[in-house]
Amino acid sequence: MAGKKIELEIDIMKVDVDIRSNVLERIYKKGDLDFVQKYLKDITPRLRNEILVTEYKNGNTTFVYRNFGKIDNGDLKEAILDKEVKDKNYGFLYNNYDYISNKDLREKIIRNAYKEGNVDFLNKHLEDMPKNLKLEAAIKFKDLKLSKVELAELLKR
Repeated sequence: MAGKKIELEIDIMKVDVDIRSNVLERIYKKGDLDFVQKYLKDITPRLRNEILVTEYKNGNTTFVYRNFGKIDNGDLKEAILDKEVKDKNYGFLYNNYDYISNKDLREKIIRNAYKEGNVDFLNKHLEDMPKNLKLEAAIKFKDLKLSKVELAELLKR
């Protein structure tokens, strides 16, 4: 009996998302991006990506960049990241680091943060730092938040 209730709740949630998506699609076509912004994460991934790709193609990068973390479309995300790396917009890359899955790009961002002396960013992403860079950063930046145990491990090598 409990299984049937859960299935019914899931069916209702799916219908709810479909209804929200349908309504939001109509509002989007009327051009109300402020309203769309409020509910962008609550619609189907298909519609969300359609809106974000369309806005990107139309040059509305402010809207798309504000919603970078909601992009599921790999091609769109890659195009944005390629452009921002090319433009050396590390502020954007730092702010959206958690949404980046490309290991090489993540390391490039970490290394740039080291070069710039962005200790706050490095402290936030210590676990992503290569060991050799972590040791260099521990020596260079006194306010790097490495535990004594981790520092001792790095120094042993």
